[in-house]
This record gives sequence, structure tokens and C-alpha cells, in this order.
Amino acid sequence: MRNSLLRAAAALFVTAAFVACRGIGAYNPSAPAGPAQAPSANETGAVKIPACTAKKLEPGTYLLYNATGKVKGTTFKAFTGKSATSSWFLFKYIKAKPTPTPSPSPSPSASPTPKPYSLYFYYGTFAMKNKQTGCAFLEATENHKNFRGTDFNALTSGFPNMEPGHYNVKLIERGLISALSISKLSPKGGYGSATLVTTREKPYTSGSITLKGRVLIKIPNEAQRLLQALSDGEY
Repeated sequence: MRNSLLRAAAALFVTAAFVACRGIGAYNPSAPAGPAQAPSANETGAVKIPACTAKKLEPGTYLLYNATGKVKGTTFKAFTGKSATSSWFLFKYIKAKPTPTPSPSPSPSASPTPKPYSLYFYYGTFAMKNKQTGCAFLEATENHKNFRGTDFNALTSGFPNMEPGHYNVKLIERGLISALSISKLSPKGGYGSATLVTTREKPYTSGSITLKGRVLIKIPNEAQRLLQALSDGEY
């Protein structure tokens, strides 16, 4: 299966927004799995999002987090607690041989075109006190209304910026997000922090989130292009 592992969680979250927009059903954030291909440096996407500036990483064990929540005014706050869809994962990335690209599946029948809307895509980096670093983004609806069929109007993710190549991934640990907020949201980005705990709610680590800018995405017109930009490694 050809995929870009380091952006898998990001693509899942973007997909969640599109699924919510189309009203297809419930969405539960999950972790990436299986062999995958990280993007090469010269791959580009159609949506103009600057390349992630986080340090490129060799095979190792790295952090990934996902969270849904609300933007009110210029501040995002994640839903937290055991019942919330906000979690972190620790994955071991292992170099792997390329896997054959599967034959394309038949195109699904056309679905009704969803009502157009716009969302802000903020991009940047995160850095934890345990030296885990990576790329970060925040999506929020432009009008602050919830994504269709959900109770949230924003979602965020952080993931490692792996060197291009093929990887196998093994889940080492997972836990909860006890606090995550990003404030001073503007066209120039925003700043925030996150506190992560174990499943037994014991301290794990904490750190900062720095968003360096944003772009306006038109849904559904630019939905596929944004997904492509993420999966191809432009961000």
C-alpha cells in the first residue's frame, strides 16, 4: 500500500472534516498502521502550504497526537478526558522495503455535492519537553460553526517529520491529552501548549505548539487538493 506515514494522521483528520461535511457518519480518530512510504523532497501538491520546518527524523520512536475541540474568538481548546477524541500515540518507525502499488479500485458512484464552506488551515511545528518534535496543524471552520454531524468546529494534529523512505510502524504506547490550547490565532498563525498523560492519567510530557501561518481552503472545491498536498508531503 502506498501511503505517506508521517502524514497519515493528518490525512485522517482532514478526511474527518470532509466526512463530517458530507454527513457520511460518525468519525473516530485512529492511528496509522502498516507499511508506508514517506514523501520525497521534490514532491509537491496543488495547495500552497509551506514545507514543514521541523527536524527531519531517521527511524526511531516518535510521538503523534490528534485532538478535536472548539475555536472561540482567537483561541482553540481541545476536548479532553477519557471520553474525548483527543489522544497521543508513540510509534516505532522501522525501515522497510517498498511494497507494490495496488491496482486502482473502481471509482465509486458520484455522491451529492455537499454545501460549500471554507476552513482555515494553520500550519507549524510542536516541541515537547521529552525532546519529541514534529509538524503540527490546526483546521477550523471559517464561520466557527461545527463540522456537519459533529460537536466540534476545529481539529489539530502533530506528527513526526520523517526522512523520505518506506517504513513499518509499531504502536508502542498511547495515552490521553489532559490539556491543549492554541491562542492568538490570526493569518500569522498562533501559539499554544499541550499536556499529555498516560491512560492512567499519570504525567507523560508537555510542550509547545507554534503555528506559523494559515491558508483558506474552500470545501469541497479544494478538498482533494489539500489531501493530496498532505499525502504527497508538501506539508
